[in-house]
Amino acid sequence: MRAGARPGAAAGGALSCALSDPAGGVPCATSHRRSRVGPHLLFESSERLGREIATLLDGVRLEAGGRYACLVDARRLLFESHADDDEGLSRLRALLERRRGALFALPRQLAGEEPMEDVFEGWDGDDFFLAFINGRVALVLACPEAEPLREHLMRPLKILADRLFRLDSSYRLDEQGRGLFFGSARLDLVVVGREGARGTLG
Repeated sequence: MRAGARPGAAAGGALSCALSDPAGGVPCATSHRRSRVGPHLLFESSERLGREIATLLDGVRLEAGGRYACLVDARRLLFESHADDDEGLSRLRALLERRRGALFALPRQLAGEEPMEDVFEGWDGDDFFLAFINGRVALVLACPEAEPLREHLMRPLKILADRLFRLDSSYRLDEQGRGLFFGSARLDLVVVGREGARGTLG
């Protein structure tokens, strides 16, 4: 296990607060976080959903004791949350930008449809918890220990999926543009640690 806080240790209830009031004006852990809403969210009707998603993402990162969390789709960064003093932030952002295509190929690789590729090759010191929502949006969470988060984060992931669907209804379609997910989202969970990638495909 890598050094760092175990899930639940760092947040001091931040995730439970975010879940109870995701629309709150200020996240519970304001002094420990910096989140950014992507510049494409320009319409006033999207602002409330954007705040809710940013608050939930803050809570997820802090609950996991993570250094960085973001939501991305195949084209752009949607939201991010990070500690103010993280010196490796720019390098991690650059890695994710460079490897975005490989990131979204991971569920197919774990299903045996494509050869496995190490998306985070050369990055040391963090596990990565990944959640793919309908194959369209990925949560990337850099944290000390990712494996215990599979069950721990299921509820906030479902709430995040709901808010993302309401923000952009195209995310209800799968990555091939087929089907509409009006109920529960398809969640593919991938843990990338020292032993490699392990997944639970929805």
